[in-house]
Amino acid sequence: MKLRHKLRKLRGDQPIAEIARAAHCSGPTIADIEAGRTKDPKFSIIAGAAGYFAVPLDWLADDSQPWPPPPSDSQQAVEMVRAALAKEGLAGELDKDERRLLAAWRALSDADRTWILGCITGLDAGGTEGTADFAAALRRGKSREASNRTAG
Repeated sequence: MKLRHKLRKLRGDQPIAEIARAAHCSGPTIADIEAGRTKDPKFSIIAGAAGYFAVPLDWLADDSQPWPPPPSDSQQAVEMVRAALAKEGLAGELDKDERRLLAAWRALSDADRTWILGCITGLDAGGTEGTADFAAALRRGKSREASNRTAG
């Protein structure tokens, strides 16, 4: 499929001015490409349009590539992460408790996080030493989270 047809199909009902702004060119330049009056547009225009539409640049620039566009690199990365999470049984939204725990974790200092990871490693190995300190570190994180919310 030719570049001009891909651009027109990708654009749909969107104003030419939006694509032109993303491609760092004028609206008439995009219109000329879509109409076939510009046979060899600048690379920067094609790259800007590919970025705007989140499609691979090589697909957009290659007239031999068919419709529809393949997923962009970022879309492929997201899908790979989702597949890995699903494989580990970690797919889906976080529940309320998981969100609270994540917020408390983010509120901890790097030192507290490092220490907690050490405790978790010890607990995974069957140890119980430091569990009271572990709970205290989580409480510190929760109190920091609350103070950050009231300060923000």
